[in-house]
Amino acid sequence: MKTIYSHQNLRSQVLATLGMSNESPEEQDNFLYQVESIAQQRMARVVPELLTRTQLSQAGAMKENGASDEAIIAWVERHIPAYNELLQALSLDVAEEAAHGGAFQRAED
Repeated sequence: MKTIYSHQNLRSQVLATLGMSNESPEEQDNFLYQVESIAQQRMARVVPELLTRTQLSQAGAMKENGASDEAIIAWVERHIPAYNELLQALSLDVAEEAAHGGAFQRAED
C-alpha cells in the first residue's frame, strides 16, 4: 500500500513533531499509521470542495462501478495536482495537534 511516509523527510518531520524519533520502528509505524488515517479522513472532507460537479459525478460513478479505493485516489490525484502536498500538510497538522496534548481526533469530531 502506498503511504505518504515514503518521503523520508515527511516521516522524519512527523516523528520529530510527535517526539518519537527514538522510539522503536514498530511504535513509529503505529503512530504514523494513525496520523495518516486521520489525515486521509480529513482529506476526504476537503476533496469534494476541490472538484467540479462533473468530476464529483465521475468519481461517484467509479465508486458505483466497483472501482477500488486506490483507483479512485489515483484518479483524484490526477485531477487535484496538489493532492499529495495537501495530504502531507494535513498529516503535519494532525501531528502538531497530538504533540500539543490534543488527542487524535477523528474526522467526524
